[in-house]
Amino acid sequence: MKVTVKFFAQLREQLNCSETTVSLTPPSTMADVKAALKLSLDNHQAFEGPILMACNQQVVADSHPVNADDELAMFPPVTGG
Repeated sequence: MKVTVKFFAQLREQLNCSETTVSLTPPSTMADVKAALKLSLDNHQAFEGPILMACNQQVVADSHPVNADDELAMFPPVTGG
C-alpha cells in the first residue's frame, strides 16, 4: 500500500518538501512509516531527533497501525512560552 505523509514546521524545512509518498507492506505501523522515510529521503538525519507523528489529526505512538486512507503527518515537538 502507498501512504502520503505531510511534514510541518522545521521538519518540512530540513527535508525541503511538504509531503511525500512511501510504500508499505500491510500490516504497518507508524514506526514502519518512519523507517521507510529514512530509507527514501536524502536527509534521513532529520528523523533522528524527537518527532511527533499524527494519524487522522491525532498524535499517535510508533505502534499505531496505519491504513492506506489515513492522513499522516510528522512535525517537531512545539514549545510555547
